Amino acid sequence: MENFAIYGGKPSVDVSKVVNWPPIDAIDEKMVLEALHGPKQARGPQNLAFEKEFAEWNGNEYALFTNSGTAALHMCLVGCGIGAGDHVLVTAYSWSSSATCILHHDAIPIFVDIDPETFLMDPDKIEAAARRSQGFGERQEEALAESLEWARRNTDYWSANIVGTWTPKLGEKHDLNVVAGWNAENSHYNNYIVQRRGILDADLPSLELMDNELFYSYNDADTDYSIVGVFGRVNYSLLR
Repeated sequence: MENFAIYGGKPSVDVSKVVNWPPIDAIDEKMVLEALHGPKQARGPQNLAFEKEFAEWNGNEYALFTNSGTAALHMCLVGCGIGAGDHVLVTAYSWSSSATCILHHDAIPIFVDIDPETFLMDPDKIEAAARRSQGFGERQEEALAESLEWARRNTDYWSANIVGTWTPKLGEKHDLNVVAGWNAENSHYNNYIVQRRGILDADLPSLELMDNELFYSYNDADTDYSIVGVFGRVNYSLLR
């Protein structure tokens, strides 16, 4: 068996025929330089001309170019009115931005497996995903009305007590009992509570997965006190 090229075998691809992509020629260089030296760097004449040509090629009236595919996805979601709590079917095999752009709009991506022949969403699995999304949505309606509270409570407390008893001998008919003591306490209590309403994922209750447009509150408290005290008692009895 012939060795792989990486192990010294004959390459199956003629490297002399491999060219850089995309191909760059003098026309590209001329247009780039014109854009760099032009008075407008954003939406300059080359950009507008490309949009017009691309729209005509697609048979559309308008075309709008962005700085990245991710930005284009965000614009599509805004154009469709996608917002908090909405569900969006998305291919399970794609660049991460296909799903993260949905999350950035506080919506929920619902993944649909692909057709191995086309690498696109499998049409036969879209209905099942939509039903799964519907059941998920029923739980979401309840979750959006619920609130999630995160609390941190901490108490530093210490106390000290000293007690002494004295019972001197005063004879057979006299009984004396003296008790004296000292007490000290210190307590430092702090409390932080954050509450937010609108859980986006009923199965993942987290303050990070909440609808930003709904109720949000924060409060804290800090208490510190100290006590120092002394006490005593004297008991005397006379036997007859």
